[in-house]
Amino acid sequence: MSKKLLLILIILIISFISFLYFSRYTIKLSNINQALPNITLRKYNYESWKTILPKTCIRFSDGCNFCTRVDDGGAFCTRRGCGEYSKPICLDQK
Repeated sequence: MSKKLLLILIILIISFISFLYFSRYTIKLSNINQALPNITLRKYNYESWKTILPKTCIRFSDGCNFCTRVDDGGAFCTRRGCGEYSKPICLDQK
C-alpha cells in the first residue's frame, strides 16, 4: 500500500471515530421541544413598553428606539428599522 493511500485511510478512520464519538452529544432539531419543554421565547414589539414600563418612566428604550413619553400616554420615538426588539428599559423616572 502506498504512503498516500495509507494516510488517507488513517484520516478516514479517525474522522469516522470522531463522528461517532461527538454525534452522541448533539440534539436533533426535531427533538428540541422534548429536550427543552418549559422554555418559551418571549418576543417584544414596538408596543411592549406600554405594559412593561411604569407610568412614571419618561425616557426609555422600547427595545430598539429611544423614546420620550407624552401627556396623552403615547410616546415620541426615534425611527430605527428593527428586525427584532429586545426588552424595553426605563432610562430615567419622574
